[in-house]
Amino acid sequence: MVFADFNKVAQEVINANSMTERIENVQAYLLAKLQSSKVNSDVMNSIYKIIVQSANIDVKDLARCSAISKRTLEREFRNYTGLSPKEAIELIRYQLLWQECIKPNFNILDCVERLGYYDMAHLYNDFKKFHGISLPQALKLF
Repeated sequence: MVFADFNKVAQEVINANSMTERIENVQAYLLAKLQSSKVNSDVMNSIYKIIVQSANIDVKDLARCSAISKRTLEREFRNYTGLSPKEAIELIRYQLLWQECIKPNFNILDCVERLGYYDMAHLYNDFKKFHGISLPQALKLF
């Protein structure tokens, strides 16, 4: 996993005296990660494809775009991100949904179609799984 050693930095961030010091700690950690880690092009291309397709894509299509087998893509995702491709799609889909929810012209039916949900119940359940509260409750709090 890419961020398996973040616990050490997390303690430094928690114990920091100022926000500037926290930012410097995290920034130093992330820059070191960028310099030291090898980039897995299959995973990065798949993540890019997920974002471009608004998470309206399945694992089989991701593997086809990367010209590797579905099983190989799943293994590479697990090793590189700690998530399966399906979990990554769900997480990105949730993030895209939340970005849509805070817009003034939010239309839930458009989100169902554009983000690849089967129906509104699927969208509501997925949102609650990640957010902890239902979509209407989150919109009221926002």
